Amino acid sequence: MPGLTGEIAMKLKLTLTACLALAAAPALAGGEIRGEVADALLLKSSWNEAGRLPQLAGARVTLQTPAEQPVAQAVTDGQGRYRLGDIPEGEYCLLAESPDYRPFLRRDIRVREGRVLRINLELLPLKLPDVPPVNAGPPETGGDKPVSLEDLYIDPSRVRKP
Repeated sequence: MPGLTGEIAMKLKLTLTACLALAAAPALAGGEIRGEVADALLLKSSWNEAGRLPQLAGARVTLQTPAEQPVAQAVTDGQGRYRLGDIPEGEYCLLAESPDYRPFLRRDIRVREGRVLRINLELLPLKLPDVPPVNAGPPETGGDKPVSLEDLYIDPSRVRKP
């Protein structure tokens, strides 16, 4: 820099470099929530071939204030995954909805700046699957004799221990 002393020119260069670096740096993003949405009944009863959750593709996940005002929204991908980013620090609720499923609302979610929360959600079907009836008759007592407490008593001395 012509006309400036070496020390002043160096300070000016450093100041300009620091300003440019700060301007080029991305702004601090808020927090993030990500996870998967799955069918609760299938989750409890089976795993798919890949050993993963029985995910729900196309489910809508909405981040809400405690007063249930929408803040952000995402739709799950083919693997049931969702991501909500750049969330301001604070308290929130998470609502998951999908056709043919009951909506699920999770409260008391605390988002912190620069942190990632992993929250998996499970939805119950609106209609439960048909279950074949179980044919359970009265216990066998040897005829038409009614069952008494003596019939139900098990003598501890007759129980075999493994």
